[in-house]
Amino acid sequence: MSAIDELTEAQRELVEEIRNKNGSTQSLADSLGVERSGVHSRVARIRERVGSDAIHYEQNVGYVLGHQFDSQPKDPEDSVETGETDETNEMDGITDTTESSGDVHPRVPPNDSDLQEPASNEFSDFGETDTSNNSEKPPESKASDSEDGLDELLDGETLDSITSPSDVPDDIISELRDGGMSHQEFSDEYNLDTESIGGLIDALNRVGWAIERRTFEDGNSVWYLDDERDKKYTVPTRGDNQTFRFGLISDTHLGSQVEHLSELNDYYDRLQSRGISTVLHCGDISDGWKVYRHHVNELKSEAIGWNRLRDYVVDNYPERDSITTHFITGNHDYKYYKRNGIHFGKMIDDRRPDLNWLGEMTAQIVLDEESGIDFELIHPSGGQPYSLGYRLQTLYRERKPENRPRFASVGHLHGKLHAHAEGVEGFYPGCWQGATTYIKRKGLSATIGGWIVEIEIDGGEVRRVKTEWIGYETRDGGNEYSAESEGGVTF
Repeated sequence: MSAIDELTEAQRELVEEIRNKNGSTQSLADSLGVERSGVHSRVARIRERVGSDAIHYEQNVGYVLGHQFDSQPKDPEDSVETGETDETNEMDGITDTTESSGDVHPRVPPNDSDLQEPASNEFSDFGETDTSNNSEKPPESKASDSEDGLDELLDGETLDSITSPSDVPDDIISELRDGGMSHQEFSDEYNLDTESIGGLIDALNRVGWAIERRTFEDGNSVWYLDDERDKKYTVPTRGDNQTFRFGLISDTHLGSQVEHLSELNDYYDRLQSRGISTVLHCGDISDGWKVYRHHVNELKSEAIGWNRLRDYVVDNYPERDSITTHFITGNHDYKYYKRNGIHFGKMIDDRRPDLNWLGEMTAQIVLDEESGIDFELIHPSGGQPYSLGYRLQTLYRERKPENRPRFASVGHLHGKLHAHAEGVEGFYPGCWQGATTYIKRKGLSATIGGWIVEIEIDGGEVRRVKTEWIGYETRDGGNEYSAESEGGVTF
C-alpha cells in the first residue's frame, strides 16, 4: 500500500495540490476552497498518518512533499511511459508531536482532532518549569524589513501601544483562532522576524489573549489561540517516596464588598510560617462583573468594571515571596471570556509572577504519572446541592473508573468537606466571601477558610493523607478576624 492510499479523500486532494504547485497556506486554501484552518488540519493529519516529514514548509516556496510521496507520478500515464512501477512505501510510525512544554494541539474542525495530549507541563516542587523546545531556527528577515512589517500591521504604532484586547488587529486574532500561524506564515504575510514575532506574541498574551505554541518533531512551530484550555500538569518524580504539601482554597471573590481579604492574608501568613510554598486555587479568584442582575450593588467601587477588577486583584491578592498560587478560573471570572473572548486568568497571570493560571474551570495535576495518581481542580456549574456530599458523588458517578482522579477539589460550592465518593478522595475547599444579598436570597451558606493538605506517595501508592482546616468566622464587613484550626487527621 502506498503512502497516499493511507489518506482520506480530502487529504489526497491536498497532496495532489501541493504536487502540482507548491504554495502558502492561503494559496492552498483558495485552491481547495477551504479555510486556512482546513489546510493546517489536513497537514497535521497527514503528518500523523505518514510521518512528521511527509509535508514541510520551505521559505519562498511553500509546502513541499516529503520522500513518502516520491513514487507518486503527477500523471498516471507517466508510469507507463517511463516504465516506473507502483512502489509501496511503508507508513512511518505515528509519533508524539507534543513538545515538552505541554502545549496542546491547535483547534481544528470536528472529526479532525485525534491527537491525544500527554500530561507534560511540569512543576518543580509545584513551581512551573519552562521546558519549551527552542529547536526551530527558521530563516530570519532583515531587521529593517521586520520593523516595516510591524509598523504596517499596527498602523504606525509600536508594540507598547497594545494595552487592551481591542488594540490587536482582527485579522491576526482570526488567523490564530482558526488554525494558527507558523513562523514562516508570520514572515511571509507580515514580514516579521523571530524577535518581532516573539514581541507580538508577548504583547497579545499581556492583554489577555491566551496564545499557545505547538512545536512538531521536525522543528516547525504553530502559534494559535487557545480558546479551550484544559491541561494536565506533571510533578517531576523525586524518588520512590514523595511528599506533597500545599494550601488548598477556592472562591476568593476579590472585589466583593464582603470579601474576606484580611483572613486570606492571615491564611497566607500561616502557610509562609510553615514553609509551604504552593497553593492550589479552585476558581473565582475575583467576583467578576455583571455576573447576575444588580451585581454592581455587591461590588467595591474600585473593582467595578473588568479593567479595574483586574488591577484590584493584581494589587490586592496576597503576595508572599516564597509562595506560588496555581489557579483555575471559575464562573465569575469566566464571564469576561464569554463576553469578550479574553481570558481573565491570563491577564492576572501576566501581571503577577506568583499567580499561575492553569485554565478555565478545570485542571489536573499528576502527582505520580507512572501509577496514575492525580489531583483534579474543578469549578462545576450549578448551585449548592441539597446535601453536602451530593455534588462530589454526581460529578464522578458517570465517569468511567479509569477516568476518575485519585483526588479532587471542588470549588464553587463555598463549603468545607473531606470525604470519599465514587473512588475519589474529595475536598470542598471553602471560600473567602461572606453572605451577599444575592447569596442570602438564594438561601446559600458560606464556610470561610482553606485546607492545608499533605500527601505522601511511596512506591506508586498513597501512604498517608494529612489534612488541617484553617477556618474563620463569617462576617459582613470590617477587617477584624479570629481563626479556628482543626486538623491533624491522618488517613
